[in-house]
Amino acid sequence: MHTSEKWPDLLEPNVKVLSDEATRFDSKSSMLSKIFDMKKSGKSYEKFSSASTVDDFESFTGTVGYSDTFQGFDTRIEFPEFVKGIKIERKLKDDDETNIIASRSASIGHSYVRSREKVGAQVWNEAFTTDSNDNVTHSEGGELCASDHAYTNGSTATQSNEGTTAFSATSVEATRQLMCAFRGDNQEIISINPDTLLVPIGLEETGFEIINSKGKINTDANNVNFHEGKYKLMVWKNFLTDANNWFMIDYNLMKQFLKWYDRIPLEVNQDSDSDTLVAKYIGYCRFWRWWINWRFCFGHLVG
Repeated sequence: MHTSEKWPDLLEPNVKVLSDEATRFDSKSSMLSKIFDMKKSGKSYEKFSSASTVDDFESFTGTVGYSDTFQGFDTRIEFPEFVKGIKIERKLKDDDETNIIASRSASIGHSYVRSREKVGAQVWNEAFTTDSNDNVTHSEGGELCASDHAYTNGSTATQSNEGTTAFSATSVEATRQLMCAFRGDNQEIISINPDTLLVPIGLEETGFEIINSKGKINTDANNVNFHEGKYKLMVWKNFLTDANNWFMIDYNLMKQFLKWYDRIPLEVNQDSDSDTLVAKYIGYCRFWRWWINWRFCFGHLVG
């Protein structure tokens, strides 16, 4: 016997298809794949360990000098559960003449993409604060952008990748030089290539002028623009919440050190226990992100 209580079964394939289509459409404008090293995980958590680099070569005088290497900081990423549901009334299904059901079904996919984008942008929105979320254990602790990053070789010295200077051509060059002075955990010279600027939408015009102008910025001098074509400009529209904060990035290092793992991709399931004339569809997924080394960026917290 077919009863009205079973009617959600008739909607289930359509809801899943529309949600999936919305996900694919929204993902086209996503910044996540441009920012993160994105992978799938088949484990309950992912863990990363690091070690310091080897000291410089030296002249051979009869014996080999051996470098001391040090255990670096560890990072462990766990995967929280995310859910969101929609309800569709039987009467609405029967009387739907304006495609409302289709829009409701697709809304799960839209919400999924938007929620992931917000989680990804939190890395930058909270770059200057200590992240207290329970999904990551990072043995260094502290902020992504900080003035007191520690070495692991026992030195009491620290390094900084945090500034407070407003976005301009002058501050871009000053920041480039500061990034090139980063040192490894043995306090040795390392290769840093600042080649990308990440800004909110309010700084997009300034960023475009800095990297595309032929002449020196905001001056009538006939100097050439040192920054022309030097950087890639990335604008995370609507998701970077501070209108003034900005970041300089070594893009290749960012794609190594900024991790995203999808544990369970979006699933849309029907609530099979429903005994009312309301169909319930629940989206479920698990994912998370984190940085395993801070040296890919320099951030400015602009008051």
